[in-house]
Amino acid sequence: VPAGPGAYDNLAGAVIALEAARHFAAHPLRRSVQLCLFGAEEKGLRGSLAFADAHAAELNNYYVNLNVDLAGQPIGGTVLGVTADESLCRALGEILRREKLGASIQNKVWASDSNTFALHGVPALTLNRDGYGMHTRRDTPELLSAWSLAREIRLLTALAEGLDKALSQDPDGR
Repeated sequence: VPAGPGAYDNLAGAVIALEAARHFAAHPLRRSVQLCLFGAEEKGLRGSLAFADAHAAELNNYYVNLNVDLAGQPIGGTVLGVTADESLCRALGEILRREKLGASIQNKVWASDSNTFALHGVPALTLNRDGYGMHTRRDTPELLSAWSLAREIRLLTALAEGLDKALSQDPDGR
């Protein structure tokens, strides 16, 4: 964004996605994982919309979209913004309890690239770490925390693994 360097929004999200990819390369899921990094979210979801247009025929095969937007700050709260049926919220809550990971779950339309997938019928969530400095000159790497990044990597991978396990046990799972 023009007003800020973009460490919190969203270099940290790219780091988390790449570390999750490294994790899944060593610990594959039963289902395929596709890593996508989109640009121009603040300009109207341009990157994810272009992806959806180019891959429209494939989107009905997607089980869930896990999006990271705003991450890596040591203070604040972690929120999972879920744009999907309430059953996904319950499944995520169970994973959080089982893995002893804290985050609040909000079932609503979220202002991020996850909207593009929800628009196409793909259950979607955004991992969001409430913090400070977004879209300002203070959005710098100095305000990020290795502890918070590691925790959010663990959160994202635990959610993906838990959903993979649940979907693999459900014969009707999309």
